[in-house]
Amino acid sequence: MKWLNLPNALSASRIVLLPGLFLLLYSGNHYLFLAAYVLLGSTDFFRRTIGA
Repeated sequence: MKWLNLPNALSASRIVLLPGLFLLLYSGNHYLFLAAYVLLGSTDFFRRTIGA
């Protein structure tokens, strides 16, 4: 599993967690949606910091 490194794992977490954002938004949990959106967006920051 040479392809499984930290930047790829962060990308995979974005793909897996994105549908959860839609579920939170449509269920009316706006504060939880905002927290999850910030957490999901922080994976992009870490991906750029690592250098992938």
